[in-house]
Amino acid sequence: MSSMLRSALCLAAISASAIPASAQCGDWRDLSPMYACGYAGLPYHFAVDAAGDELYSGSQGFCGYHGGTVPVVERLGATSWGGDQNGFDEGFGYGLAFLDDGTGEALYQWGTGRSWNLPAPQPFQKLMPGGWVDVSNPVGIPTAVTVFDDGSGPKFHFAGLSGAIVRLDNGVPQSLGFAVPQESVTGFLSHDDGSGPALYAVGSFTSIGGVAASGVARWNGTAWNALGQGVNPTSSFWDRGVRALSIPHGPMRGLYLGGNFTLAGGLPANGIARWDGIAWQGIGTSMGETVQTVGGLTWFDEGRGYGPRLVVSGRLQTTGFLRTWDGSQWSSIPGALVEPWGGPVAVFDRPQTPGLDLFACGFVHPLPQYPDYVEVMTYSFEACDLTGELYCFGDGSVTACPCGNDSAPAERAGCQHSLGYGGAVRARGTARLTNDTLVLAGSAMTNSSVLYFQGMNSHAPIPFGDGLKCTSGPFVRFATKMNVGGASQYPDAGDQPVSVRGHVNAPGTRHYQARYRNPPAFCTEATFNYTNAVEILWEP
Repeated sequence: MSSMLRSALCLAAISASAIPASAQCGDWRDLSPMYACGYAGLPYHFAVDAAGDELYSGSQGFCGYHGGTVPVVERLGATSWGGDQNGFDEGFGYGLAFLDDGTGEALYQWGTGRSWNLPAPQPFQKLMPGGWVDVSNPVGIPTAVTVFDDGSGPKFHFAGLSGAIVRLDNGVPQSLGFAVPQESVTGFLSHDDGSGPALYAVGSFTSIGGVAASGVARWNGTAWNALGQGVNPTSSFWDRGVRALSIPHGPMRGLYLGGNFTLAGGLPANGIARWDGIAWQGIGTSMGETVQTVGGLTWFDEGRGYGPRLVVSGRLQTTGFLRTWDGSQWSSIPGALVEPWGGPVAVFDRPQTPGLDLFACGFVHPLPQYPDYVEVMTYSFEACDLTGELYCFGDGSVTACPCGNDSAPAERAGCQHSLGYGGAVRARGTARLTNDTLVLAGSAMTNSSVLYFQGMNSHAPIPFGDGLKCTSGPFVRFATKMNVGGASQYPDAGDQPVSVRGHVNAPGTRHYQARYRNPPAFCTEATFNYTNAVEILWEP
């Protein structure tokens, strides 16, 4: 297949170890253009494996099959897209994902599976070493597929073009009801609102399994439940209803929806909303322009010391956008290019780069010399790795927190504080005595004073205050800062570099942690808690 027949991928992936404001390490770079079949061929989904180092794109590829298009699946290599896998002869792809039903992770695709050349392939396929293999499913043409474990083991869950919702239990179909209208469930996800993981469905439906629910619903094991008044999506061929993301812990914890809707919980939402388990928040209302649709949602730490944020890609009335939400306001990613089309987003560990990369959808325009095709420009941003080794996590893995206030393992933070998550410290920059750009960035703490300090050695975590202390002296107290939005850093403008303030005069190892204020009624009688710690090896 020539480059003109290759699919296009517009996606973003950004590191949980990206770039601090004080360090310039990484830049935007143009990638070669990719091509797709008209606007129907624009990228609609991607898949990342559990390890985060395999990424595939799915789009409508080349044109001309009796006026139809062919869904094309490609893998991102070290420098380019390739390895075309055309599973369906003709039609539209509804989804692409790595799934593991307990027999091992594999890449699956699903869609209409139509074919002008009989026999037609099944609309649900699995990628094997020799190519795509047809897999039977209980709903005909699937519109959404996932694997969910309700405690009895991982099982396939399907939503069909007919509206049927089915779970495969040891190969036996079990009905979870119907959604009205047909083709109205466009996605599944697992989310924990604090009461345990549950299966959620999203789409353009107004009822599901006989229960009134608008745009989103939760399966409790026996029936579907509405999330308040839900959202009011309008379905269209291009926008595919509602997209969803689960942020399971930390200050951004919640279920996020993006799409072509105006209300959430009966309140203005402007296409983007958050469900905290009790009520809806229409976070798109402060975007500034009307959100036409959302192409993708993901969760990342931009690396400026403020902790993980929501990133949203989509289309406004006049342009595309790629922005972050920190719980109170929207921001642009520094240097991010604003283009007319916003595609899906995902986190990916690109080969041959030190950290995760950011890929952004670029300019889309028709090609006069090839009327059936459009050109899609893409850009990449190479992120920075964290500096040092993180340890002393308050997740109970080594030592239990003082009052059972363990934080979630994925946070890689200290013990939980009064806001329901752990405070974290990360080191970024260069730890060299001749080139000290090291920054200690704290995040996810309370809005209080915080002391950054250095220890000569480390020791096993010891419960102290509401947290765990794991550094030993001699100590050097750096400075007391004030957290804003739970975040702060050392050094700030006017502060001495870490090596100077810490009297690091020769190469060697030092240990860093932060202690911050916490209400006395939360855990112990103490009024303080600790972040995790980081070990830094200073070089000449």
